[in-house]
Amino acid sequence: MQELHSKIEGSTKFVPAIPGRHVIYQSPELYHLNQATYKVEYAAVLVLLDDSVLVAKRRRRRNGERGRLVAERCWNLSEIVIVDVKDTANRTNIIKVRHGREGYVYRTDRSSEKKSLLAAFRQTSEELATKRRKEREGEHERRMSVWTAGERSSMGMSMGMSRISMSGLSMIMPGGEAIPPMPGMDAASWANEMRRYDLLGGSAKEKAEGDLRWISEFCDNLTVAIALREWDEAVKLVEE
Repeated sequence: MQELHSKIEGSTKFVPAIPGRHVIYQSPELYHLNQATYKVEYAAVLVLLDDSVLVAKRRRRRNGERGRLVAERCWNLSEIVIVDVKDTANRTNIIKVRHGREGYVYRTDRSSEKKSLLAAFRQTSEELATKRRKEREGEHERRMSVWTAGERSSMGMSMGMSRISMSGLSMIMPGGEAIPPMPGMDAASWANEMRRYDLLGGSAKEKAEGDLRWISEFCDNLTVAIALREWDEAVKLVEE
């Protein structure tokens, strides 16, 4: 990050140094094009970081010489889509960056540079999605462990005050007072009712935890598929 900040003026404002942030790929100098005419407007560089994409514009000096790179804009990696524009007779090596309703067009000198940029973007997007999914799962497990520990403590106090007598189908409260089951309930119905209130355990929490993990993974996979414009994969995920 230190090298990036020294080479690109104003980059500290857009991508300050934070633990873990690092540069993945820096494109060779490419050209920012007018969206309507596809004419070259200025030279630029795209810097791909592990969580964002920085755009730097090449400043021009009055004598025509190339000046320094100046940070122009920055996007969160999860908020953009980079589109591979099909080559035509007059337009080659073009990519489009979409950020919400805004679009930016760039052209590389060589097709190999374009392929390298697209490959780096794809891999980094997938790695970021996986990282964030694991972070969410870890946070969910942490919260579940805290909740479970608190529940066990509460259950221990509750069982110290009362107990369930399955043989007599009644609940024994402090002082020896027995509360009989609801009229018409047999042993199986009484046990099921107790499970509903987690007095005899059960797997409701495990099922809920599994459902949340599935939803988190589904959302991440769908986001990656849409970002990479893999429409067939996105439709398949939704149909499943």
